[in-house]
Amino acid sequence: MYADDKSPGEAKVGTPSLAGFVAWLETKDPSEWYDLYISRECAYGQFYRDLGRSYEVSFSSIGPDLGLTPMQAHDVVHGEGRHDWTYGAALKRARTLLTNQEAS
Repeated sequence: MYADDKSPGEAKVGTPSLAGFVAWLETKDPSEWYDLYISRECAYGQFYRDLGRSYEVSFSSIGPDLGLTPMQAHDVVHGEGRHDWTYGAALKRARTLLTNQEAS
């Protein structure tokens, strides 16, 4: 495990939810890069593959699984552009959205 400060709760990596995605991101090297434009190398593609699902996913299908709009799902992995495509950066963005979900 890479993240020192794990998310609270019982979320498991295999849970198809934003909490599950956060738990999965916590297992990744935060400095490792992913490629948003190649489905099998995208953070979501890898997450879905690890769930035993097709890695050929779109933001419109990911959003409802994670309780996000398609644009929010995009923003989690896109950030400010290619320089922001690390698992650590995606984890930070996903945790922010998860905190907002839990607060509402």
